Amino acid sequence: MTQEKQVTIGIKELSGRAKVKPQILRRVLRAKFPRAEKGKAYQWQQGDPQIEQILKAIKDNHKPQSEKPKAENKATKKPTKPVTPNGKKATATPSKPEPTKAENQKEKQN
Repeated sequence: MTQEKQVTIGIKELSGRAKVKPQILRRVLRAKFPRAEKGKAYQWQQGDPQIEQILKAIKDNHKPQSEKPKAENKATKKPTKPVTPNGKKATATPSKPEPTKAENQKEKQN
């Protein structure tokens, strides 16, 4: 007697086939393919007709990861300086500079 090993397909493999993140796949599964046994891992046997239905549902509702535009990286943007009421850019230096150490010593001596 020989037993055929049944190949199970999980979320990771199915998300790879669909080219979407596993989180997106789970969201579609919860919305369109509810399970009777909650809390159990999503697994299917190789050749299960539900796999094709799931892949079709994802294809109809979500773009693959490679087609989505990338978000702009905020860290690479240069910060803009605030503009003062007279229209000039504000500077980080104070209007009256702080006295230097040498100037402070001269004032103490006087």
